[in-house]
Amino acid sequence: MIKRTGKKSAQQDGRISNWVDLDDLESFPTMKRARLANGMLVGLDGNTVWYFGKVPTAPVVDARNDERLFEAFEPIHQAFEALARDTPVGIKRRSVAKNSYRQVHLLRVTVPRPWRPVTQAPASRAEAQERLNRQLRRDFAGEVTDQSILAFGVALQPQLTSSGIAQAWESVKFTLMEGGTPIEDFEHDLARVKRIFARIGIEELTGDEISILDSWWNGGRSPDVVTLTHPEHLHVFSDSRSVRAAKNAGPADCENWRTELSKNGGHNAISFATVSDLELDFDAPNTAKAHWAIPLLKSNALAISIRGALEPAKVTRAEIRRNRRGYRNDIIERQSQGKMSKGEQEERLNELKMVEDEYGKGRADATLINTSILVAFDGIVEDMGRMNEGALELRPMEFRQERAWAEMMICSTINANPNLHDMPITNLAASGISNVSTVGDKHGIHRGFTERDRQSAWYSPEAAYLDADAAPLSVNVAASGAGKTMMLQWEAWQTAELGFRQVVIDPKGGSDLSPVFSQIPGARIFSLDDLQHVDGVFDPLKFAPTPQEGIEYAASTITTINPYGNMDKTREMESDVLHALRYGVEKGHRATWTALERAANDGQFPKVHLERLGKLSSSSPMFGALVGRNDEGSGLALHDGTTLIKVGNTPLNLPEPGHPPDSIVHSINMALVRNMVFGSAMAMTGHGGVLRLDEAWVFTSAAPTELEKLGRLARSQGIQVELYTQRISDALNAGLQNYLTRGCIMHVKDPVEAEAACNIFKLDPSPARLGRITADATLDNEAGSPNWRSLKALKDPKTGKVVRGAVALYVDIKGRVVPTEIRIPERFFKIASTNLADVRAREEESKRLLETQVVP
Repeated sequence: MIKRTGKKSAQQDGRISNWVDLDDLESFPTMKRARLANGMLVGLDGNTVWYFGKVPTAPVVDARNDERLFEAFEPIHQAFEALARDTPVGIKRRSVAKNSYRQVHLLRVTVPRPWRPVTQAPASRAEAQERLNRQLRRDFAGEVTDQSILAFGVALQPQLTSSGIAQAWESVKFTLMEGGTPIEDFEHDLARVKRIFARIGIEELTGDEISILDSWWNGGRSPDVVTLTHPEHLHVFSDSRSVRAAKNAGPADCENWRTELSKNGGHNAISFATVSDLELDFDAPNTAKAHWAIPLLKSNALAISIRGALEPAKVTRAEIRRNRRGYRNDIIERQSQGKMSKGEQEERLNELKMVEDEYGKGRADATLINTSILVAFDGIVEDMGRMNEGALELRPMEFRQERAWAEMMICSTINANPNLHDMPITNLAASGISNVSTVGDKHGIHRGFTERDRQSAWYSPEAAYLDADAAPLSVNVAASGAGKTMMLQWEAWQTAELGFRQVVIDPKGGSDLSPVFSQIPGARIFSLDDLQHVDGVFDPLKFAPTPQEGIEYAASTITTINPYGNMDKTREMESDVLHALRYGVEKGHRATWTALERAANDGQFPKVHLERLGKLSSSSPMFGALVGRNDEGSGLALHDGTTLIKVGNTPLNLPEPGHPPDSIVHSINMALVRNMVFGSAMAMTGHGGVLRLDEAWVFTSAAPTELEKLGRLARSQGIQVELYTQRISDALNAGLQNYLTRGCIMHVKDPVEAEAACNIFKLDPSPARLGRITADATLDNEAGSPNWRSLKALKDPKTGKVVRGAVALYVDIKGRVVPTEIRIPERFFKIASTNLADVRAREEESKRLLETQVVP
């Protein structure tokens, strides 16, 4: 029979009374009567009041290491322990003390939600962030994400208020006459529970979150639904059209209509199951077996409910001591009757001894007794046994679907589960029920969605120097063609939208990122083809913020060039250069050559040195870009927006990575790279900005000292430095690992570089992690099927359509490491792709438009 559920009106006088028959499941959609302003949740039975808090979630499956794993477990464990300690115990006997035990309810729900960019940007960025968010809403319209809530509920215990004898008598009188308990009697216990939760970091739930907990079976919408019960599943209808269609098709047999109705919405099926057994024999909390809730989450569990009575450890210890002889006799008797083998008998006796030892030494945890664990799965589960994994054994709640649903509701007093357990709280805290793969910051650019839970992964360019005391260097490593250049462009575009000053240096000859950067309002694009002919554009005396910094860096530039080709001779002239530059600057010169020339003319600098530099200046335009010959004009001038500096068709002539320069040309090019980095950083100092260095191996090879200096100073300069490279070992050799606080590891084909990527982030280069980093995009089969283990973007072998974007192991500023799908909007991909076929397609389209353009 299809049933209609509906709420009855509730009394609002601040008192609770019995007002519904709990066996009449047609009469209510929830077990919650009301939510009061102080956070109390009033149940339907007239005597039940609960308080639920929100437990912080964290990566468990993707935990970086054991330390982070245990941190994820701590809030649940601490809450159980604190509540158990708060339980008064007189006689240490379960039969006597159990009436004082805390009733607790741990409820994890996951509901699909249309994705919306929710950020917490500082006031100075709020307007720009909202502008970016509006564009992101358009770019990712139709994206669905999971909203997960882990709630910890405590049934509050009434106490007579301290407001005087008259009010106390009124409380007792009302209870006797009306069968309920005044709300005021729960307030003292509410305050105590709130204090416990506050110490642990369990937050108050919002009204919207309470609504989701109270209607998870309907996607977090209204709990008022129409249901149809079958022995092993429950149908939920949220609109009248679906109800009529099911009724017309024949409710008794849902095979004919359930799939069709699900396509159009308004209907879904839920399968309720019980955790009938958990074989946890002192398994360490860092083992997969201990994380028994993870397989349930992976199998589309809409909700996991854990309810029981919290018993203090000292009572459990007394019970074990009191009953140890009975336990032993039972084991021996079962073995003598052939119900247990000799080996099983010894195993059980050993387990009993371990339990006795743990509790006897006072190390054991509190126990949740009469624990009921129920799970609601999305859809119809034909074979519950196939979900059994590790310690877990599931059984369907046959002919108890509706009552299982009622038991899982918040504030419920229904007991539907026949399979109850007594469990140490460690087995619950370490279950993995708190797992949510979250990573990143609370605002900034949108990097993508976490692979497992589809949570937004944000990245704030200013988090390192505003939100955390960290060095703002980030490295993004990927093999050629694995997506790092696309990632650079997408994040640079978003950074511009947020209003940050930004410099992007592309040192790869022939590369052209202009199609994207030319569409950023106000962006400036400079090519080295042109800049090397601009007098002194990279002359430190022209762009340094202070004369002293300019003098020192200009002298260093000349030393780096090594004009004699002999470093001993160059070192000899270094002090002369410093003196000459300072002399020339004091005389009013603002270019390196003019300052040295003035010093030489005034006898303050050997003319032989000037002649040597003059030969280089006349023969190398790049040298002229470093050593200005004209006091007029400025050096590298940036503005408040985005600046792209590209090499163009002038390739950088650099030594092989790891090798010293073996020619003056190498030295000049290395100095040019160094000054590009230094000049860009100096131009942004004090303004806040981002310096992006593509093909970062060029900079780690040519300017390792400068990057190391940036690592030390970028935070005080207010600059975020982003390195993009396929040679991460160069960053290690450059000594940057101590300055890297975050970054991404994408597909890396070379196993050596893959291991170096793990090392630079201090990650365990386990075979599993290295295997994923290096895995190819397709499986080695005839069909060339996508390899979902790979970090590369995956395509349908038949259509060529991208079925999943490139995945990065995103290491955030808090040290979390979570696989994140880098999402690039289709409209952006068309203009940004550096794939040869895409470039040619853009060129053809541009040519077509020119040919069809009507000239007046």
